[in-house]
Amino acid sequence: MTSNATANTTPNTTANTAQRSKPNRFAQLTQNINKLPAPIATRLLSLFAQKTVKLLNTTNTRIVSWTPSHCQASLRNRKKVQNHIGSVHAAAQIMLCETATGLLLSLSLPEGVVQVVKSIETDFVKRAKGDLVAIATLTEEQQHFARSEPEGELVVPVKLYDEDENSPIDCKITWAWRKKRKA
Repeated sequence: MTSNATANTTPNTTANTAQRSKPNRFAQLTQNINKLPAPIATRLLSLFAQKTVKLLNTTNTRIVSWTPSHCQASLRNRKKVQNHIGSVHAAAQIMLCETATGLLLSLSLPEGVVQVVKSIETDFVKRAKGDLVAIATLTEEQQHFARSEPEGELVVPVKLYDEDENSPIDCKITWAWRKKRKA
């Protein structure tokens, strides 16, 4: 089942809906972290994300905010992530968008599913200047769709901004999820 912004699904039973609507462990953890003062919450969210996705530690990606409707991730323009012209490398820009969308979606998925990127479409509009921020958002309708479906796919909207508040790339990421296979 696929959804861009609209999802027309009817769960089989009220019990299944209640069970699927219960926040997963990521959502529970981020809810608790977000109760802390902002600087502490930002540091803990970043550490948690870096522990979960090892590449984020390598690139020093910072999670500024992470709620079920919004995820903001940032990346400093450092030597480690630069291309030959001194801006953040194209792969790092896409990684930042993928990080924001993936973390955001993870809060709405039912427990016991695995999520994977199905497709990434990117248009490079202009050269990125300085540090970058990716902001991903989900509507309540999209969150409900993700929460209520054991399998599905969803386009998660994301915008990338540079230090001049320009959007150097247009990026569209489609995520898919399904139940984990038993080992």
